[in-house]
Amino acid sequence: MNWSTDSSAARAQVHVMSSDALEEVTRARARGQRVIGEPVVSGLALDESRLWDANFTVAAQYVMSPPIRSSEHRLALKRALAGGVLQLVATDHAVFSSSQKALGRDDFRLIPNGVNGIEERLHVTWNEMVRAGCSAASAHDQRLLRQPAARGWHGARSSQC
Repeated sequence: MNWSTDSSAARAQVHVMSSDALEEVTRARARGQRVIGEPVVSGLALDESRLWDANFTVAAQYVMSPPIRSSEHRLALKRALAGGVLQLVATDHAVFSSSQKALGRDDFRLIPNGVNGIEERLHVTWNEMVRAGCSAASAHDQRLLRQPAARGWHGARSSQC
């Protein structure tokens, strides 16, 4: 990443899925930039092993960009989230059926990109962070509910409400 050195506006770095991307967030902050780091829930809970499954249907379910990484990256993301380097948890919610994913059976580049997650985000993050002893319940509430709402990332407001 080569971000502008203008630190007057906050930047959201979404889909932080690797320790390399995490280091970029850390370096940007060290330069005085306001950066919000946001891992994807699948990066906190999964490792790349399912991508190598011999069964194409299983492997294709886990194709997303950036890709799910090794367990070393997963552990680094969890430590960074627990330590406040990463602030929010998102998803790569782009669900495709097995028949849609099968479009890439003969050419990996044609596999539709994305995994489910929006309906799993709260409890998977709870299991990976709070139940695993990585962070407190109050931190879970902060990163999944309060911070996104405070930043206005809660969707469009309706005049019907």
